[in-house]
Amino acid sequence: MTQEELFADLKQFIATTVSQQVSDVREDISRLGEKIEQLKTDVDERLDVIQEAIGEAQERNEAKFDDHDQRLRRLEQRPA
Repeated sequence: MTQEELFADLKQFIATTVSQQVSDVREDISRLGEKIEQLKTDVDERLDVIQEAIGEAQERNEAKFDDHDQRLRRLEQRPA
């Protein structure tokens, strides 16, 4: 085997190896993208649940404040 043939074989080996590694990296990136999208979906769902819970708590607090306000007004209107 001549030096040129050896060099050509080495170039082909390197090209094939690099090509395979690039393909593997692309697959990894694709899988990461899918995982990121799933995480986004999970976070959005959890945020929706949290937002709903906060809204419900706020409604309960507003009802309590309204009740307290009405009670205070009645107490203030009573003759001393």
